[in-house]
Amino acid sequence: MPKKVTPEQRDEILRMLAQGHDRDTISVAVGVTPGQVSAISAHVRMGTYALPDLEEQPEQASSKALERTSNLLRTLQSLERLPGRETRLSPFLLGSDAETGEEVSWNPDPASGSANPHVLILGESGFGKTYAIASLSAELPQQNVVSVVFDYGQGFSLATLPPEFVAATDALELHAGFAGIAS
Repeated sequence: MPKKVTPEQRDEILRMLAQGHDRDTISVAVGVTPGQVSAISAHVRMGTYALPDLEEQPEQASSKALERTSNLLRTLQSLERLPGRETRLSPFLLGSDAETGEEVSWNPDPASGSANPHVLILGESGFGKTYAIASLSAELPQQNVVSVVFDYGQGFSLATLPPEFVAATDALELHAGFAGIAS
């Protein structure tokens, strides 16, 4: 659970909100969570807090952290424009829509313009979740995409996977609960 926001942090958040900074920038600069920034912003909308008049507010110590954050954001944005970032993955065919019969595809590349490049597979026991994940995981390496599967049921244990799958994916099994994950 995050620590409670101090009055000084709250005042700094209010000042930065008044300047128009986004919640992620504010959270890094002030040392709070983005959710805490959102909560204070909601209190501003409800009238509990008021944004300060910027002309009366002196520049605070967070300006160094804000500048560091801004520089980092600029660096990340410039990396996205480097050569090779334009490459797009081909979409993966997932199957057909049961109602319309239309093909359903998924593209994990954020540059593809898809609303969300992530995928979540849900279903009852025995409905093919493990098979669907294995099928996608076998296709991803063909386009040089690394996938990570967190498996609590041992469906992706190297001992239970078909050798063809292990060969196609260059699968690596980590027992994080025992050994941890090295950074």
